[in-house]
Amino acid sequence: MSGKVYEETSRGVWPFSCKYVIYADRIKIQSPLRVYWFDIPYDDVEKVEIRSPPVVWDAYKQGILFTRKYFFRIYKNDLADLFRHVSIEKRRGFWRQIRIAPRNPEIFYSVLQDVIKKHKALVSEGS
Repeated sequence: MSGKVYEETSRGVWPFSCKYVIYADRIKIQSPLRVYWFDIPYDDVEKVEIRSPPVVWDAYKQGILFTRKYFFRIYKNDLADLFRHVSIEKRRGFWRQIRIAPRNPEIFYSVLQDVIKKHKALVSEGS
């Protein structure tokens, strides 16, 4: 496990807002009151984007809503239907696309992209 790089909360209403933590090797998405959480290792991330609301309409415009890979496999956390949000596309797992709404999606996206690039550079050096 590596150290925390950046942390942010969602646009949800306190005390029901989620917490997103960017580590050097993964991102952690944690629900309010720690009911659930999951880690997404950077080796499993295909693509990260900033997307517009609402989630279903955006997925329809992308042409992925009814595809085999994504059909009912987009996980929408917090208030992603109301605000610009970050979309994390994964290679494996049931949820293939995770939509999260951090308070500052542009900053969160920028930090996440930088950390993923550094992680991939370290992994390629070690190979």
